[in-house]
Amino acid sequence: MKKELVELIEQHGIGSQVWLAGARGDVPGIMRAVDVFVLPSLNEGISNTILEAMSIGRPVVAANVGGNPELVEDGRSGALYSSADPEALDDALLRYIEQPTLRIAHGSAARARVRHLGRDGARLSAQPARLPPNGEAATHFLTIERDEVFAKGRSLR
Repeated sequence: MKKELVELIEQHGIGSQVWLAGARGDVPGIMRAVDVFVLPSLNEGISNTILEAMSIGRPVVAANVGGNPELVEDGRSGALYSSADPEALDDALLRYIEQPTLRIAHGSAARARVRHLGRDGARLSAQPARLPPNGEAATHFLTIERDEVFAKGRSLR
């Protein structure tokens, strides 16, 4: 799969915007550096990475597959889109770029959702983390597909 990704990156001339990170031991730190968490899965169970992103107040854009709808409240703590419709993914990201207050509101709702799920006895592995003390938003998107691809450097301001 990595070979195909590299070819696509080269084909589209986006090498300066994509980082193939491979296995990482510092995912929580990376996650805190993003504004929106994206999980474009074709199949998914209950995603710990969604829970981790929500626990630190990040809205989630995820394919409407598997357990994702059980975690992400579409239009409240993030956005769900049909995995067969990549334009819907683009639209969801564009809304967060154009409406920073929506991104912040959905991030807050995402954090509250994780706390609510935890109180209801759901088995969660994500631990709430602190947002930056100054309340400033991070300035990068994070996109994970099979835990390999991170897009960087795209400001939401």
